[in-house]
Amino acid sequence: MVIASRPSGAPVGVFSARNLPTTGAAGGRARAAVTLSAIALVAMAAASAAGLLLDGLYQDPESTASMLRGLAAVGT
Repeated sequence: MVIASRPSGAPVGVFSARNLPTTGAAGGRARAAVTLSAIALVAMAAASAAGLLLDGLYQDPESTASMLRGLAAVGT
């Protein structure tokens, strides 16, 4: 079963912020998606750092707090 085809020798498209549409409704949606992804990245990094650096953030038994700090250390 062929899902998609391309002429032989044609370059395979790679997702990059450089090849996003820049005009019209598609451009606005693409910019919004990239912006929201960047905001989510910053929020996740801040939450992970807070879990590692702020004492008393986890008000759970020590075993659970240790597990949560470990998860924050790996960034999940």
